[in-house]
Amino acid sequence: MTNIFGLLVVKNESHRYLDAMLKHVSWYLDDIIIVDDQSVDDTVDIASRYAKVQIRPDDVPSFLENESVFREFAWKQLEEKFAPSQNDWILSIDADEFIIADHPRDDLLDLTKTSDIGVNIPIPELWTLDPPMIRVDGFWNKNMSPRFFRYMPGGTFSGKKMGCPPYPTYVKSGMISNHLEILHVGYADQDDLEEKYSRYSSITEGHSSSHIKSIILNPKLHVYNRPIPNIYRNKND
Repeated sequence: MTNIFGLLVVKNESHRYLDAMLKHVSWYLDDIIIVDDQSVDDTVDIASRYAKVQIRPDDVPSFLENESVFREFAWKQLEEKFAPSQNDWILSIDADEFIIADHPRDDLLDLTKTSDIGVNIPIPELWTLDPPMIRVDGFWNKNMSPRFFRYMPGGTFSGKKMGCPPYPTYVKSGMISNHLEILHVGYADQDDLEEKYSRYSSITEGHSSSHIKSIILNPKLHVYNRPIPNIYRNKND
């Protein structure tokens, strides 16, 4: 039997898409571990409705201080909570990302049969929600990542303090999913876009200066034609 476990790291997400995202993914994943970076809002309360939650202890660096160390801590929590086997697969996803697929559970299980370790998932960037428009210029048109991968024990991460990939180093770019996508909605709200630009601009490691600048340049957009789930921000926003 193959289990599919979700892995998320979060901090202060209660005012954004966390509830919508978890409501969307929880029905086709076997279980979800969410590692919280000591949020001071209602993130943990929302997350606990759908997933197992572990709060970062004080002796582990914050995600904003050292992504790699924080992700290794999250990985260990996944291993402790679920005791996965090498038949199981992990979906590493963020709180502002939604799976786009005709049959998400079946499509994920089909991918486990066609790859030994990992699958590259296209990640279109939603820039406007009404109407749904994705960005198609430069980097933004080619974004993909092996976010769906087979569990192997003792995973380690890249060591990067900023820009650490959200999957262990044993995961390599493999086949590309032709049917399933991860829709990232983190730039669709103007406040989110400005916050990301400000944060990335203050940190030199992990993102090129040209990529950071491109966030606020006039984007080239195309209509996103695939059906999308119910994407909403939390009502207390």
